[in-house]
Amino acid sequence: MARVRLSVDIDADLKKRIKLAAVSSDQSVKAWIEQALSEALARQEDRAWMESDLSGLGDIEPYEFQEGDLERGDPVEYVPGVGFVVIEDAKEPEEGEQR
Repeated sequence: MARVRLSVDIDADLKKRIKLAAVSSDQSVKAWIEQALSEALARQEDRAWMESDLSGLGDIEPYEFQEGDLERGDPVEYVPGVGFVVIEDAKEPEEGEQR
């Protein structure tokens, strides 16, 4: 994945707090900010899903699992507006390795 630069003007006190948080978690400021932003975005996505209108779920036909579907444990992801989809290009686990 390509890396890009992002510049943001922030309050001096906030910068100090970020530096202290990074040091206290034994991370660089860059790593701490990336982790904090990733976690915040994940929480926002979770919240959006939880607050979404699920009233139409009763209109959807139940999925008929085939023998072996559940044991295989294919990875899935939620796509807004589509629902849960199986990740087709996921790496197959090595023998004895779990997903």
